[in-house]
Amino acid sequence: MSTFPEEKINTVQLFSTMAERGVDMSEALLAQAAAPFDYKKLPLWGIEKAAKLAKTTSATIRRLEKAGELPQAKRDDINRRVYSLQDVNRIRARTGSLFKRPPGSLPLRCVVANLKGGTGKTTTAVHLAQYAALQGLNVLLVDLDPQASTTNAFGLLPDIHVATQGTLAEPLVVEKLDEARQLARNTIKQTYWHQLDLIPSQLNMVSVDGELTNKDGRDRIYRLRDILEDLEQDYDLVVVDVPPALGLLSVSAMVAADYLLVPIVPNMPDIASSIQYFTILSDVAEHMTLTDMNIMIARHEPSRHSDAAAALIRSIYGINVINAQMLATRELSKSSHDLLSVYEIDKPTGSRDTYKRALSSMNAVNGEILTRFQGIWEQQTESVQKKTNQGTTEIAANG
Repeated sequence: MSTFPEEKINTVQLFSTMAERGVDMSEALLAQAAAPFDYKKLPLWGIEKAAKLAKTTSATIRRLEKAGELPQAKRDDINRRVYSLQDVNRIRARTGSLFKRPPGSLPLRCVVANLKGGTGKTTTAVHLAQYAALQGLNVLLVDLDPQASTTNAFGLLPDIHVATQGTLAEPLVVEKLDEARQLARNTIKQTYWHQLDLIPSQLNMVSVDGELTNKDGRDRIYRLRDILEDLEQDYDLVVVDVPPALGLLSVSAMVAADYLLVPIVPNMPDIASSIQYFTILSDVAEHMTLTDMNIMIARHEPSRHSDAAAALIRSIYGINVINAQMLATRELSKSSHDLLSVYEIDKPTGSRDTYKRALSSMNAVNGEILTRFQGIWEQQTESVQKKTNQGTTEIAANG
């Protein structure tokens, strides 16, 4: 007969102590890896990089500064001209290269989602939002995942820097929509990225699925869409990172989406999971109003098995798979660990070739996705123009 100690451990004290130690350690690590949110900064760029981003030349920038048509550039410690993203957008506006969403087009809500964890979902959402901001778009990045990795990427520790009122948990479940919209507006935080705002997440988002289950009617799955339709008026693009699950919170995100992006890692377990995911999505598809949906091959490590799995993904899903692939590189992995995206790295700590490969991979993926966004916006503009022309023709005929 087995014997057990009569006294059991004090689990409340044990886990409270562990949580406290974890918080202390997290704050110490955050202080080392990345400054807190209010102090984290983007690196400044030299004139050649600024000119490349603005699609002009360094000579043009110098000429415009000399003529007083642009503010004089800041100088670094060695007296080099340096430029922020806001400075680059001023240059774009002056030279006519500032990206503007076409007149008549609507803000896009892009949801990055997958049933399975570990697919690079958060990495995709963060880099896509930052890439779009780099191009000059106004972007809102929404973190719905209780794990809050997207929030963490911007130097915010969930449950330390983010209050319970600082997430969408309450707006998603309060009774009145008008109140929900106002509460949601209050959660928006400006980031250190020019024209990129964030709605953060924390652990209280865990309760949302259960509370949505208890709601009745339209609010159960349409509340997020109603909130984002209000918030998006100040933005060109809304990027949403959802939990790796298919509860009502994730379903709400699908229903809110204009564009769905699904990262899939090229291996057999992830492919099998994706098949299950799309089968489940077919059950809620009647509530969705997607303009487009794409699959992205993520964390691809070139090898015989990985290449074969990537080819299988393309054979199954065909034209829905974008051409560019997110490569699994040491630099990308390290940047996530250091709470930095590849767009925030000033001087790579490892091999410069590895960094360039990671940057090139992300640029190719995000460039292709942004091109698809532009195609959607152009179609919307053409549709508006066509309706305007038809209306003009009808008025002329009736007159």
